[in-house]
Amino acid sequence: MVIKSNNDHDERGLLPYPVIVAATKGDPDAMKIVLNRYDSNIRYRLRMCIWKHWKTPQNRARNLKKLGVPRWAAYNIAYCGDRYARLAHNGWVQKAINNERLAAFGLVSMSNYYAEKRVIC
Repeated sequence: MVIKSNNDHDERGLLPYPVIVAATKGDPDAMKIVLNRYDSNIRYRLRMCIWKHWKTPQNRARNLKKLGVPRWAAYNIAYCGDRYARLAHNGWVQKAINNERLAAFGLVSMSNYYAEKRVIC
């Protein structure tokens, strides 16, 4: 994998070498699949951190309503008392804290970044 760079400060992060080797053997689109999986895991963990940051059920319901979730769904989700990980996979939470909103917060998609920086040798 070769990533072109204009300067030394353009690096975003590194993937483990075994992941790169496993992804580049065989299917040329395998690296895209690996990066999409990493992207989904990062977005899931960020949703979980945001949910945990809201702390109380009152704040969770209020913030979900601000993000466009119906009142009945916001209260059902906020007061259910499930684990953070389970609620981060909830459909309403995923719609409220969607990919566009995470990108507006500054999250850079790994697959998009790889696609624009990749050099085919």
